[in-house]
Amino acid sequence: VAKWIFLLVVVLNFYNMGTTSIEGSLAYPLWETVGSKDWLAYRQTPPNLLFGIMFVFAAFSPIFLLIAMYWRRPKEISKYLVMGYLLLVLYLFVITLLYFVPDFQVPLNSVYSLPLIKKLGTDDLIYRAPAGFLLPVIVAWMFLKIKPSILKND
Repeated sequence: VAKWIFLLVVVLNFYNMGTTSIEGSLAYPLWETVGSKDWLAYRQTPPNLLFGIMFVFAAFSPIFLLIAMYWRRPKEISKYLVMGYLLLVLYLFVITLLYFVPDFQVPLNSVYSLPLIKKLGTDDLIYRAPAGFLLPVIVAWMFLKIKPSILKND
């Protein structure tokens, strides 16, 4: 069980790295080009709605896995690494829920605002990117601590 929980955390970490890089480096700059005339229709397209659901679920489901991983982890992984990762994911969850959703995403659901989109990109880089950078570092550190036999039955 511990091995599978860890592998799911690793997989979700890399998935989240991909979706986060697409969101920050592709979607936010694309939003600047949509314009106010097409903005509301663009925000309601199925790919945008689906991406949001997939992004939020994958980004924050590791919280539950990490709680389980704290008690059921491969013996080589320190509980401090698990706690560090969990605290960073919780930080990202809280700042997204309390700042990014109400101050950016909710207003952008009803009106196009180029200054708000630009501020979203800047604030994302300032407040979420450092934690997002540390997550794969911690996962790599965990992975390096595990013996190569992680996928075997010993």
